[in-house]
Amino acid sequence: MVAFIRIVLSFLLTAMAFDGTNMSKMTALGLDASRVDRNARRNRVVTDHHSTSALIDSLREIKELPAKDAGADEADKGTGLRGLKGGVDTNASTKIGSNNADGSVPATKIERGSRPARALTNDGLDVGGGDGGDYNNFVGTGRVLQGCSTTLSWHPQYSNGWGGGYCTFEATCNSPGYASVLVCCKSAFAGQTSGYCLSQLEAPPTTSPTTSDFTVDFWYPDYETAWTLAGCLNTLPLPYNNIKDRPNYSSQLECCKAAYAGQMSGACLSKLGSPPTTSPTNMGNTGSQYYPDYGTAWYDAGCINKLPVPSGRPTYTSHLACCKGAYGGQMSGACLSQLESPPSTSPTSAGGLDVYYPDYGTAWDKAACVNTRPMPSGRPVYSTMLACCKGAYAGQMSGYCLSQLEAPPTTSPTSSDSTVDFWYPDYDSAWSDAGCLNSLPLPYLPGGRPTYTTNEACCSAAYGGQVSRACICSTASPPANCWDRLMSSPATKTAESTLTLDGVNSLPSTDSGMQALTSRIKAIIQGGLSDGAQVLSISNVSFENGEVSFNVEIGYDSSKTSEDSIDATVAGAAESSPTASPTSGPTGTPTQSPSNNPTLSPTAGPTPSPTRSPVLPGQFTTNAELRTAIQEYLSQGCRSNSNCQARTDYNGAIGDWDVSRVEDFSRLFVDD
Repeated sequence: MVAFIRIVLSFLLTAMAFDGTNMSKMTALGLDASRVDRNARRNRVVTDHHSTSALIDSLREIKELPAKDAGADEADKGTGLRGLKGGVDTNASTKIGSNNADGSVPATKIERGSRPARALTNDGLDVGGGDGGDYNNFVGTGRVLQGCSTTLSWHPQYSNGWGGGYCTFEATCNSPGYASVLVCCKSAFAGQTSGYCLSQLEAPPTTSPTTSDFTVDFWYPDYETAWTLAGCLNTLPLPYNNIKDRPNYSSQLECCKAAYAGQMSGACLSKLGSPPTTSPTNMGNTGSQYYPDYGTAWYDAGCINKLPVPSGRPTYTSHLACCKGAYGGQMSGACLSQLESPPSTSPTSAGGLDVYYPDYGTAWDKAACVNTRPMPSGRPVYSTMLACCKGAYAGQMSGYCLSQLEAPPTTSPTSSDSTVDFWYPDYDSAWSDAGCLNSLPLPYLPGGRPTYTTNEACCSAAYGGQVSRACICSTASPPANCWDRLMSSPATKTAESTLTLDGVNSLPSTDSGMQALTSRIKAIIQGGLSDGAQVLSISNVSFENGEVSFNVEIGYDSSKTSEDSIDATVAGAAESSPTASPTSGPTGTPTQSPSNNPTLSPTAGPTPSPTRSPVLPGQFTTNAELRTAIQEYLSQGCRSNSNCQARTDYNGAIGDWDVSRVEDFSRLFVDD
């Protein structure tokens, strides 16, 4: 009895090892393929030389059971292990090989079932005994993946890295298979920004209709541009690697709202085909807020509402609020004058006001006083137009305000050439090209620039260090060294000549006499030149055979005068003789009748000593001497009159004077 119980327990333990529940019906270890593959690591058969396990022993015992008749219901209990019973052999047999004692007999292979991919299988095992008496049999089961198939399909290949991944048509259980290469690329390489997988198709698909301008059907923020200037793009190639590296939006407007919601410049929205506004769209591309126009000069500037609003500008809800906030101290009133209805301090009524106020909405030099309604806020008022002009436009050099009176007062004869009687520096031109002006209208407010009584005084004070000499050379009588600036094609010519001079029988023995002779020769030659030619120097002066020989250097404009003409002028130069008689006789009557009262006596007696004169004519040693000479030169009109007394007294034009000994050149052209 005890022995019988032991046999029963042994049998039950064996059945549990096979995970079977009905030994009488388990003819071929009808296990699911996944259970057989629990310990397998790869899809291959591995030969095992270990001792035969209890499972193998039990399988061997089952194999040795006698087989019934082939037509019996239990034919599935034959010598070979099969799948499920019932006589329907739908699974290919799986064989288990064995080794003999010396290991020379290889293990038999295990074949997969012939069921379709992903179908559950119960593959049978055919256990074959070894050739020898050694029972070191083994079970070598290959990896049987659930759902694995030997059918050819498209599989992803990652050997070239993600960016170079692609799909191949093969049969493998190492990766999932797909019905087409397109499905494989979309599933396995959905985020591949290189698009390499799709590029291997004969006709690569696109996510949107192909365009000729290299754009995509979504919008992304332009992080490569500064925030205040950036917008949204839809251009290719994308400036980032992964499509998820930046947010993308279905429309440009949606992108601007999300990515540039706080952009004060409005750069993103301004790039839309029809930029959205907080108010109805208008033809002028304007917004509802106003900001100061920093691009215009302060006294002419106002407030505008053009889009986009420049970065950093203060904004106001109305035009009036902007003028008050940004141009509160603007004396010209330009901002307020640009309002549709400028504010006034008095009720509107028909006709003009009884008072006058300055017109700040017009440029200073062209403005006047008006009494039109409504009167803008903050304007000073006057009882008469004359009082307004005197109070609001007292320094108006153009005199425009006074000219609007019915009987305009004048302080001097009216000028017809739109000029003033003083000179001011031209700050609107480059320093090297600038000079002094006296033209109207004045380009500055009263007191904005220094003024001078003469052009020469202005050049000396405002452009004293000007290397180009543009200012001083633009005066009516420019110095001799300005000759090259006055000509389009300046050139020089040195010629040798002789002159017969009345009263000269030899060369002077003193420096002053020699300088006077040189100036005399220079004046003679200069008198025969034209087209702006200038005598630059006289040298090598000598006296022989009653004639004075010399070399003269002449500067001239080669586009107007030839060298031959210069030679002819020098050769033909001669000092003109005085006329033998007066040019005209005396008049029959005096030019002026005597005054009723005699002339007053002199206010002061003669000076104790003679006034100090220059060492030589045209040679100066002190500031006072040079200043006196300049005043005489200018007062006598010597700039245009070559026969004036100052030219005679000081040995020629102002440009020929010798000022090398003068140390102080201050205030030479300024009247005390």
